[in-house]
Amino acid sequence: MHSNPGKHTAHPSASKGSVLRRIKTDGITIAVLFFLAGLGIAVTDFSPQYGVWFWVFMTLVFAGVSLFSGFTRRKNDGQKAMKLIPSWLFHWLGLFLALFLVLFLQTSGRMNSADAGLVSLLVVAVVTFLAGVHGDWRFGAVGILLGLATAAAAYVEEYFWMMLIPFILAAIVVFVWLWRRKKSV
Repeated sequence: MHSNPGKHTAHPSASKGSVLRRIKTDGITIAVLFFLAGLGIAVTDFSPQYGVWFWVFMTLVFAGVSLFSGFTRRKNDGQKAMKLIPSWLFHWLGLFLALFLVLFLQTSGRMNSADAGLVSLLVVAVVTFLAGVHGDWRFGAVGILLGLATAAAAYVEEYFWMMLIPFILAAIVVFVWLWRRKKSV
């Protein structure tokens, strides 16, 4: 058997612990992003004008989580993460500017508040989904959820809150399940 003194072989249980820790982190991240997305959907439905501002703020949160997650994953995989930062910054800056354009269309009277809220939600859904396609799959899942919520809000506005309740309950169940598993480990 050949051994390489320059390489340290990880113990199988250490590798398993790392994978479990990563799964827990992924689960918590998804739950938090889903919760924030659900909150944004509620704000957009309740007050489309404030919904646009909420999504402008959430752009900063989503971008921060995306940058941190992508940087950490690349670094852990031994890849150069610094090269990806400019493209990620432009990706999220594009969303930020698109939301300000929607806000401009709304305040100039070219778009009403309800439409501005839906368009904002749609733009966030597409950009978040693309962040999942080109980076972290969790953002793809959140983007799909936001896209479905946009369609639901457009077609079933009067029943939207009833459709949002199962989403919120599912997010709470996932969060509690992850929290209890953490306490039992």
